[in-house]
Amino acid sequence: MARKHTKSKIIQLILHLSAFSICYLAGINWYSFFIFILMYYIKVLGISIAHHRYFSHRSFKTSRFFQCFLALWGGLANQRGALWWAARHRHHHRTSDTPEDWHSPQNYSFFYSHIGWLLDDKARATDYDEVKDFKNFRELIFINEKTWIPFTLDIFLVLLFSYILKLSISDSQIYFLQMIAWGTLAANIFAAHTILLVNSISHIYGTKDFESKDESRNNWWLLPFLLGENWHNNHHAFPNLAGAGLLKYQFDISFYIILIFEKLGLVWDVKKPSLFKNKIESKKLNFSNGNRGN
Repeated sequence: MARKHTKSKIIQLILHLSAFSICYLAGINWYSFFIFILMYYIKVLGISIAHHRYFSHRSFKTSRFFQCFLALWGGLANQRGALWWAARHRHHHRTSDTPEDWHSPQNYSFFYSHIGWLLDDKARATDYDEVKDFKNFRELIFINEKTWIPFTLDIFLVLLFSYILKLSISDSQIYFLQMIAWGTLAANIFAAHTILLVNSISHIYGTKDFESKDESRNNWWLLPFLLGENWHNNHHAFPNLAGAGLLKYQFDISFYIILIFEKLGLVWDVKKPSLFKNKIESKKLNFSNGNRGN
């Protein structure tokens, strides 16, 4: 295991230094910074709504066409395919904070639980037994195996947004290669690490508002970066709900977007927290002793 950790650290260091070097050489201005922010949130929402709440937990239903759209949307973050992601996440919930849970900081080093496990040989293949409910959709299998498809779409969107920006502003300081460096490489790395924090730091620090069988925690300060995925303890207490913000002032942007999709008729049978009020209330922890975690 130690050798694998060393190999993972070296590979991750090379990948990150390469990406940072490209971004440094490309330079940055307000336009590339705007594209970075735009693509970052598109990627985070894609992972949250598509890979997580739909493919992993089936918290709403949708058509075959929109399901394919969701697979491509989540794939923009370049965190492998939707079925790979869902299979790994389902395994995480089933084994959360046990030695079988590869990204548990309770059992492994912070580095390995955060990102090192991604380069472990055992994590590379898609465990299709975990996602049997999607195995009959050939287009999902295709997108899951051909990860270059969402990557190509990612670059295309960066170029499209950059072109629209250039037409709107008519400024010669909009450079397409610079936009790709920040909208694809930088946004991917930043999105990956903030999303991975949910499984690493959010199983160490934060507050516990509901009963769960693990050390999952809520971290309000991650809300601007994760848009609702930061209510991790809530999610582990009620994993199949489409919304994770279960208490007052726990905003969940991803859930609000799912509700917009429902209004548009794109999704239905949304598992809303309001439909499970009694169950949610029954799991709420009593804080009379003032202990809500770290």
